[in-house]
Amino acid sequence: MTLPFFVKLGIIKPVGSEVDKSIEIVNNLNSSSKIDTIKIGDSVGKQLNPEQGIKNGSLNICNNQAISILGHAMLTQKVLNSTKNSDIILIGFFRPSSLYNSLNQEWTNNYFIKKFYNQAFLFNKNLISSKTTYEIDSIFLYTYKKYSWLFKNTTLNQYSPFMAGPIGKNSNSIQNVKLIEFLLKTELRTLLLNIQFQSMPISSKYYNDEKKYTLKLKRLGINIKHPILVEDKYFVEDNIHLKPLFFVDKKSLYN
Repeated sequence: MTLPFFVKLGIIKPVGSEVDKSIEIVNNLNSSSKIDTIKIGDSVGKQLNPEQGIKNGSLNICNNQAISILGHAMLTQKVLNSTKNSDIILIGFFRPSSLYNSLNQEWTNNYFIKKFYNQAFLFNKNLISSKTTYEIDSIFLYTYKKYSWLFKNTTLNQYSPFMAGPIGKNSNSIQNVKLIEFLLKTELRTLLLNIQFQSMPISSKYYNDEKKYTLKLKRLGINIKHPILVEDKYFVEDNIHLKPLFFVDKKSLYN
C-alpha cells in the first residue's frame, strides 16, 4: 500500500497508530516469547506506560479506549493463544468509564472496525449479537459510500479523521450494548475477572462520575480499584489526559 506523503514525512501519524502498534506487537508473538505480565489500558494508561512492546518479560499494549473493552480483550486473548506461558499477570490501566463504554463512539470506525473487524485479525463475530454485527456492517458500508467519491484512488481514508463520522447515533443495538456485561457472559469471563486494575488519576471534573462507574463495575464482579483524585493542575484542557508535570511530582504513584 502506498502511503500519503504527509504520513511518509511524519507530518501526521495514521489515525489509531498506537492501536496499529499493539496489533503489530501481538501478531509477532510466538511460543518462544517470554511474557509474565501483560499491560492493557486506555490513552491515559498509555501515558503511564508509554513504551509499547516487551521489556523484561512485561508486554505493554496500552493504547486507546476507542477500541472498547472488546478490542482489549481480543488483543489479550491473542497474546494468550500465541504464548505457552501459563502464569501471566494481566494488569489494566483504565479509567472506569473506559471499561464501561460501547461501540457507539465517534472514532469506532477508525479505531475498532478498521483494526479488528477483518479476516486478518480473525474477528470472532460470535462475541457480539447478530443484530449488532449487522449494525456495524451497515455503518461500515455507509461511511465508505458517503465519502468514497472524495478519496477515489487514494489511501487517504486510512488516515483521515473525517472518515470517523458520528457513529452509532441511529444504531440502538450498538448504543445499548454494554460490552463489559456481555463479555462477562462469554469465554472471556475469566480473563476479565483476573485483571489487576490500577487506581487511575482523575480530575475533580470527572471524579464523581468515575466513582459511579467503579461501583457499577464492582457490582458486576469486577475488582477495580477506586480512582485517585488528583489536583486539576496536572491535567491538560480535556481534564482527562496528564501534563508532563504529573510525571515529575506524582511519579511515585506508578513506580
